[in-house]
Amino acid sequence: MGIKNGVSYYTKAEVTMTVSFPEDRVCCRYCPLCVKDPDNYGRFVCFDTREILVYPEITIGSQCKAKIRTEEK
Repeated sequence: MGIKNGVSYYTKAEVTMTVSFPEDRVCCRYCPLCVKDPDNYGRFVCFDTREILVYPEITIGSQCKAKIRTEEK
């Protein structure tokens, strides 16, 4: 029997996560998917969408999939 190289197929799954933004400050910087760009440590990217985040401290990316929930305070 020969040695098999590589993967013949992948089983896909979808993950849902909750991100808590402090006091309605909804911006990428508070999201765990906002990471330093490995190609340029002076900027941030979204780990999920791969979007370069120009102003992660004040806004969310245009490709962000987050759905903001409205809850009673």
